[in-house]
Amino acid sequence: MHFQDTLSAVGAGLAANPLSGYSEIFSKRGLSYDEAMHACPWVRKQEFLQLFRLEPIRPNDVILDIPSLGGYLGWYIADFESIINLDFSESFQADIRTVSPYGQ
Repeated sequence: MHFQDTLSAVGAGLAANPLSGYSEIFSKRGLSYDEAMHACPWVRKQEFLQLFRLEPIRPNDVILDIPSLGGYLGWYIADFESIINLDFSESFQADIRTVSPYGQ
């Protein structure tokens, strides 16, 4: 198979199911990512807080964190009770529900 044919095949697969590789990537790199987040939780703090810079969280808002992986967003908005954590792969946290991106 030529390089261009390979790119076309990969592109067609991603177009049909863009998240198909998420579980595979997660299973290979998820644990090391989780360990890094626990070792250095401040590293991504500004990134997470930027999510709400233009639209601050208001009372009674519900935050949907997906993909949630380890529930890290909750670390930075801990005073906010209404966070729904979902992921497309089995998480390290028992309270993070696994869902299919296509409702299957």
